[in-house]
Amino acid sequence: MRITINRETSSFHGYCVELAPDVFGWRDDFSLQIKDVEIGEPLLEKLVEACKQCPTQSLTLEGDS
Repeated sequence: MRITINRETSSFHGYCVELAPDVFGWRDDFSLQIKDVEIGEPLLEKLVEACKQCPTQSLTLEGDS
């Protein structure tokens, strides 16, 4: 499972940080980061919701769960 951010389309609203703080966070320059975590069942539901709630549809979840 892999999550990616399209930085060209993202407006960095931060809904993903609110929905899945174990996966997403803010860098010192206030850009969005994906934390180095194992994406498995416990986080999958939160990631699916974060992808759905992204106002610019800039998050992509790929791979097998």
